[in-house]
Amino acid sequence: MAAVPAAVGAARVEHARLDPGLSGVQPFFALVISFFLCIIKAINWRCYNFETMEVSVPIPNDQVVTVHYTLTDGDGNLLDTTYDEDPLEFISGGEQILAKLESEILAMPMKSKKKIMLRPDEAYGDYDAEDIQVVKRNELPDDIELEVGAELLAEVDEDEEAEEVSCFISKIDGDRITLDFNHPLAGKTLYFDVELIDVRPATAEELEHGHVHGEDCEE
Repeated sequence: MAAVPAAVGAARVEHARLDPGLSGVQPFFALVISFFLCIIKAINWRCYNFETMEVSVPIPNDQVVTVHYTLTDGDGNLLDTTYDEDPLEFISGGEQILAKLESEILAMPMKSKKKIMLRPDEAYGDYDAEDIQVVKRNELPDDIELEVGAELLAEVDEDEEAEEVSCFISKIDGDRITLDFNHPLAGKTLYFDVELIDVRPATAEELEHGHVHGEDCEE
């Protein structure tokens, strides 16, 4: 039998001497690492935005949330946008925008963009064809400028008490004016393209007054 070189033999002995001490530690650390990798992977799939490289944390209540958005209908018609004016600001948890829209926005990572679809029942409800009223021109105040789409406040009697209700002019036929008490977006599926711009804690005054104060607002 060939002799084993002394250097090789020493290395084998050293390896044999060290290995028993690590045999119990290595599986433990491997198990711990695998456990944390599984957690990180689960979090990544649910909360990680690979475009912005930021982790999404659900935005808590009482925050001023600033977004830009573009709103279109099912045919792609532009209904509204903030990109040509100031962005939308609202206080989270204050029921200041549509509930489903808010819940989707509050789950967005900072500086991210998201497409959000709202069905009629998640937006402004179904269109009620009976919720219209035809009136004569002389039944409306003289100072009202009549044009289709104009929004008015009509006084209606509910349980013997007068109440102001929002409506809009949907048709003008000579002296006959059709008032529509449905929301202008009732019955429509809405498509929002939202960009989350900023989030900050609301001030005590904003929470007390129930709205966001602009830079020049003192109330």
